[in-house]
Amino acid sequence: MGRSSRPLALALVLVALVGGCASLQNPPQQNAARAIERRAWSVGDEWSYRWESPVGKGTFVWTVARFETVEGIDSVVVRAGRREIFYRRSDGAHVLDKVDGGVVIRNVPPVAVLAFPLRAGRPWALDYTRERPETRQTDDVQMDCRADAPAAVTVPAGTFAASHVTCVHRRTGATSFELWYAPEVGNSIKEQSALSSGIRLRELVSFTLAARAARPLD
Repeated sequence: MGRSSRPLALALVLVALVGGCASLQNPPQQNAARAIERRAWSVGDEWSYRWESPVGKGTFVWTVARFETVEGIDSVVVRAGRREIFYRRSDGAHVLDKVDGGVVIRNVPPVAVLAFPLRAGRPWALDYTRERPETRQTDDVQMDCRADAPAAVTVPAGTFAASHVTCVHRRTGATSFELWYAPEVGNSIKEQSALSSGIRLRELVSFTLAARAARPLD
């Protein structure tokens, strides 16, 4: 994939999945309406994915690297190869991306793609400006999203209860992306994005949650 489309798609699906460094000893709660809460991330959490699209296929890994203040915002930093993705710790909103230390994407204001708690049928809107400082370009993004009730979804990493989220372009009604978020994993387990080259699919292959790994055996 090209440098611009793939990293952006990776960033989008990660948006709003983070919320601090809480332990897995405090799992997300669901109410009677099956609302899904965000699971906080810890440094060392890691997810491996496979992807395929009309232009090829491959694998990639996301790792929670550290916590850092960027442009005055307390953030969680996720590393994906040469790219670092910054999310606001207070609500998981996507702040900006850096490649080799330089800012390549900035969202104004920071945008939380997933509006937690996720409730079946509850809509939310995404309105923000995406800046690309390197190329001096901006894009006004307007999308409408909604979540479905949790259901079992099978991917290479296993079968998980996941909420299906769909986001469409407000102007055209065309689907921008779909993702399936599983609180047990603390991330999306599947994603389909409509790119200029066609549909790109990615699925979770394996994952390691640092807080779980650190717990003593019974």
